[in-house]
Amino acid sequence: MKVIVASSDKNRIEERVAVHSLIKAGHSLDEIDIVDGDTGFIYDALREKTPRVTGLGDLGGSTSFTMARLFIPLFYDDDRIVVVDSDVIAFRHLNGMFGKQAKPGIYVRRAYAPGEWATSVMGWVLSPEIRELLPNYRSLIEGKEFSWEDKIYLKKSFLMAIKIPLNRIDKSWNSFDNITNRTNLVHFTNLAAQPWKTNEHPFENEWFKCAKEALDFGRLTSHDIETHASHKDICLAGVPLLRGDFIDRLHADNVKLSLRLWFRTRALLIYRNIMFFTPIRYICSVLLR
Repeated sequence: MKVIVASSDKNRIEERVAVHSLIKAGHSLDEIDIVDGDTGFIYDALREKTPRVTGLGDLGGSTSFTMARLFIPLFYDDDRIVVVDSDVIAFRHLNGMFGKQAKPGIYVRRAYAPGEWATSVMGWVLSPEIRELLPNYRSLIEGKEFSWEDKIYLKKSFLMAIKIPLNRIDKSWNSFDNITNRTNLVHFTNLAAQPWKTNEHPFENEWFKCAKEALDFGRLTSHDIETHASHKDICLAGVPLLRGDFIDRLHADNVKLSLRLWFRTRALLIYRNIMFFTPIRYICSVLLR
């Protein structure tokens, strides 16, 4: 199988941490690639080899890799592919998301509102029959018949047009901002509370623990940090792409959260989610979490 991390230089730090977590979860370096949504280049897991050119330029959207992830099955011959956003940590091998008898088609969990699906973790089981549908699929994701939201959230009208079966995965394979002993992959979805940007996420320690391991193993380097930091003045959801104390926090021991502070960060995350999403989307995300 192949695991593709959708990223860009603006997301370099979390990308490297995600790659480390995938390796720790049992994936080999050969199984992991990086797609850069700004350039359309596909890199190896460590960004050491000459990248493949896909011809996909800047695809726009809230983050450039958002659209890039939809094109991934067009560039690989593997029977199983999983595309993940860079702002994730994997705890278990992603082949588990398909189950024992995987049916051909797309694999995703429900998103923030009824009728929407979260393509931030998107699996593919590609049979010969599914591959025959890909030319039509490509023309529809490149065309203007459907909106950006129709495509990204795999809304019903778009699904009917592409004719590719959709399979629902367990929410533990794309857990929104929450970690329990059942979590297989956590996705830090809220752009205003991600641990590398602010100190307002209740699971900050878990992300920084993985980041420190990535640094120790050489999978996160000073060059990666400098590349990301060169974009730190860009703001998304009202916060810069990198917190000012990132280096100090990276080298610090786990910050012990008092019960009061844990509840404060939880409450702040809820508030930011309500501000970031529409209230109905946030309520649905809590119910589906």
